[in-house]
Amino acid sequence: MPDDHFDVPDDHFGVPGKHFGVPDKHFGVPDKHFGEAVERFVVVGALFGVSKWLFLKIFPMKNQKISGCGFHHVAIWTGNWEKSLDFYRDGLGFTTKIEWGQAPSRATMLDVGDGNYLEIFERDPQNQTVGEASVLHLCFRSDDCEKAFETAISAGAKEKLAPKVPEPFTNLGLKTKICFVEGPDGEIIEFFESPDL
Repeated sequence: MPDDHFDVPDDHFGVPGKHFGVPDKHFGVPDKHFGEAVERFVVVGALFGVSKWLFLKIFPMKNQKISGCGFHHVAIWTGNWEKSLDFYRDGLGFTTKIEWGQAPSRATMLDVGDGNYLEIFERDPQNQTVGEASVLHLCFRSDDCEKAFETAISAGAKEKLAPKVPEPFTNLGLKTKICFVEGPDGEIIEFFESPDL
């Protein structure tokens, strides 16, 4: 290998010297071991490349505009604080992350199980209009849509749509299963199973 195989311009981040200040032509590795060092470097580089590829497959970074963007929480109102907490915490297994306020204006953020949240705000039931929707629906990921549906029904939810394969997603070539239930305050909850979305 020629002596200049690691040449770096003098303006490389303000570090003096042609090899970042390392005087030896092979970064301090004796000639007889340089080939071995290069082989190790290539293997480590390949392993790093595979590790990075695997990491990005497991934790894909899809949003190129807002770094780290993803579902964080959906907020709903409740006119029955205890009933809602019983349903989401005891029935569905969500856990309390934070709580604040005093009755009748309490609020909480519940971890749904993967670091995303459901935020619940208490409001006076006298100020709540029957059938009034705080949100269109909440959508939670699930590895097993049918099990999620059964769990919600067991916890007191009302069936809105049993688990099914939605035709629009199938037409797009996506493997998906969804279901809808109604929560204790009339909120519509969707469970979404898909390896593709």
